[in-house]
Amino acid sequence: WLSQAALAAKVMAHVTSPTQKKLLNLSYDWLRTFLPHVLAKVNRVSYGLLSSADCAAAIESAPNVPRSRLKLCVPFVGKDVPSRSSEFAHPDVIIGLTILAYRYSGMRYEDFVDLVDALTSEFVQEIGPARERPASRRHETWVLASGGRIRGLARVTGGKEEDKAVEKEGTTEVVQLKFLQKSNAEQMEKLFKLWRSEPLAIHYYLTKFIFPAYMLSQKVKLSASGQAVGGDMLVGRRVGFSGTPSDLLPKELGRCDYATGDDGKMLTTILDPGVATHELLPDSWSVQTVLERIAASASPRYHALIDTGALITGYSNQEVAAFLLANGLEWCDGVVFLDDNDEKQVLVRATGRAVSADQCGVPLDRRFAFYDQIHTTGMDIKHVVNAVAVITLGKDMVFRDYVQGAYRMRGIGAGQRIHLYVIPEVHDLVLRELRAAGG
Repeated sequence: WLSQAALAAKVMAHVTSPTQKKLLNLSYDWLRTFLPHVLAKVNRVSYGLLSSADCAAAIESAPNVPRSRLKLCVPFVGKDVPSRSSEFAHPDVIIGLTILAYRYSGMRYEDFVDLVDALTSEFVQEIGPARERPASRRHETWVLASGGRIRGLARVTGGKEEDKAVEKEGTTEVVQLKFLQKSNAEQMEKLFKLWRSEPLAIHYYLTKFIFPAYMLSQKVKLSASGQAVGGDMLVGRRVGFSGTPSDLLPKELGRCDYATGDDGKMLTTILDPGVATHELLPDSWSVQTVLERIAASASPRYHALIDTGALITGYSNQEVAAFLLANGLEWCDGVVFLDDNDEKQVLVRATGRAVSADQCGVPLDRRFAFYDQIHTTGMDIKHVVNAVAVITLGKDMVFRDYVQGAYRMRGIGAGQRIHLYVIPEVHDLVLRELRAAGG
C-alpha cells in the first residue's frame, strides 16, 4: 500500500492543473469506493426507480413530494417495495445507482415521452436538411444501435444505394424523426421498444435532462433517522419488545435482554439435517428455471417458496403465482400470494382469478404459498403439518433474515421442513469466506 501511495504521489506531482487533479481523485474514488459499492447492490431490491404507479401514488398522497424521487433512484426496503420517503444522500452514489437503475429497468414510458418531446423540439429549432440536423442524426443513430431500421431511409454502401427496408426481416421499423407523431400510438410504441433499454438514449436522457435538473448542489444538509424518534430529546423512558433476537439497538435504548435459549433453539432446528436440506443450483440458473424446478418437483412436493434471498425478480407476486400454476404444481388448486396492500390472495387454477384467502374454498392441502422477500418477515400463512418449503439464500442476508424466513413455517421441526436453494454466486462467496477464515 505504501509503495502504491508513493507512486501516486509522484504521478500527482507532475499534474499541475487543479481540475485534472480533482478528476484523478474522483476517478480513484470511483474505482476504489463508489463503483464496488453500487455494483454490490441489487436493482429493485436495494434500490430502483419508482414505477409509473408508484409515482402516481406518491403524488396523490403527498403533492409536494420532491421531484427528484420521481426521476432518480431511491432506496428500497425490500423486493419491489420502495421506501416511502427516504433518498440516497451521497451524490456520487445517487448518480451511479441511477445509471444502473435505468440500464437494468429501462426508461419508463413517461421518460421516453420526455425524451421524444426534447428531441422533436431540438429538431424544429435546428436548420438545414432534415436528415442532416443533429437531432435527426441522433434519432437515426439510436434506432440503428438498438437493432431497428428507419422507413424510407436509404444509405450508401460501397457506392450503391441500399434501402434499409430490405434488411433482415423481423426488425422493428420506425418512421423518420420529421414524420414522428406523438398522437400515433403505434409509432410511439415501436420507438419505445427500441429506445427503452438503448444505452445511447439513456445516457443522453440522463446527462442532458435528469442530472442537470435534479442533482442540485447543497452546502448544508439536515438529516435524521428513525432513531431520533425514540431518542432522549423526545422520550424520557423507553420500553420495547421484539420477536427478533438482536442487540443492534440505538444507544439510548440500552442493552437488550434475551429470552434464554432462543438462539440455541433456532440454530439447533435450522441446522438439523432432518429439518433443513440444501441444493446447489446450476450455473445457468434464472428466475424462470428456479420457478420451473419448484413447480415440477414431485419428490419432495413443495408447498411454499420463501424468497428471503430476493432471487425472484422481474415478476409481480400474482405473475409468480400464475407462472407456477402454468408450469406444474399439478396437485395444487391455488397459489397464495400477497398483493400490493399486503392482503392474502389466492390465484385459483380453475378460474384464473385471484380471490381473498378468507373467501377461498381451496383446502390447505391443495394450496401453495409464495412469500416474496418483503413478506418473509411478520407474515403468517397456514400450511399443512408436513409441508416442505423452498427457501432462497441471498448475498446480503444475515442470520435474522434466514431465521425469519425459515420460521414462516410455524411447524418447522415439528413436521414441517425447509429446503435451501443456493445459487453458484452465493456458494462461491461462502467458500471464499471459509478459505479466508482458514476453514
